Amino acid sequence: MRKTLFGLWLLAISSSVSAYEFVESPGDWTVVAFDEGCGMTLEYEGPGATSLTFAKTLDGMVVISLTNYNWSAKKGQEYDVSYVLDGQAFSGAESNGYVNGGRSGFIASFNSSFEKHFAAGSNLQVFLGKDKIDQLSLDGSALAIGSLNRCMKAFRAAKAKEAQEAARWANLPTDPFRTSEPDLSALTVEAAPKPRGNPGSWATPGDYPSAALRARFKSFSSVAVSCGSACEHADGGDQRPGC
Repeated sequence: MRKTLFGLWLLAISSSVSAYEFVESPGDWTVVAFDEGCGMTLEYEGPGATSLTFAKTLDGMVVISLTNYNWSAKKGQEYDVSYVLDGQAFSGAESNGYVNGGRSGFIASFNSSFEKHFAAGSNLQVFLGKDKIDQLSLDGSALAIGSLNRCMKAFRAAKAKEAQEAARWANLPTDPFRTSEPDLSALTVEAAPKPRGNPGSWATPGDYPSAALRARFKSFSSVAVSCGSACEHADGGDQRPGC
C-alpha cells in the first residue's frame, strides 16, 4: 500500500497541481499542493540532473525522493540507502526504487522529526551501501520548509471546508430520479430437482431382450428424464391432486 501511495504522491508533485491550488517558488525550490499534501522540489546541475523532492502528507508522514537521468534503479525494488545531513547519518528508512519523468531513483519515508534536520541542513550526502552516489546542497531549504508549511496549512483548511460542504448536503440524494436497484431479498432459490421414487427401478430385467439376457450379453440402457415442478406429470398430463 505504502509503495503505491508514494508513487501517486510523487507523480502528483511532478505533473500537476491539486484542486487546493498552492504554488510558491522560494529561492530555487518549487512548492506545490498535491492530492495527499504538499511537496517541495529542487533540480540540480551536474551529471544526470538529480531531482530532490521533500513532501509532507496530511497524516504526518515525511517522504523524500531522489531521481537522476543516469541511474537505473528498478521500480519497487528495495535498496540499502543511507542519508547524511551535515555529518549526521539517517539510515534504516525503507528506500524503494522509483521511476518518474525519465529519471530513476528511490523514495523513502521518515518520521516527522526529520523535517527540522532537513530545514537546518546545508549539505546532504547519499550512500548506496557504502558508496556515495550523490552530494547535494540544501541552500534555501529552511525558507522552502516555511513555504511548505504554509501550503499544508492551506491544504488542511481546504480539506476542512470541503468536509463542511459535504456535511451540509449529506441529507440530500445525489440523483433522486435514479431507479433504485431491484430488491432481490424476496427471490427464492429453487432446490435441485429430485427424482420421484427409486431411480434403480427405472430400468428392470424386463426392459432387456430375453434372448440377450439368456446369452448374458452386456450392454447399456438409457432413460429419458424430464424436469418440472412437483405438480406436473412428466408426460404432460393433468396436475397431481392437491396442486
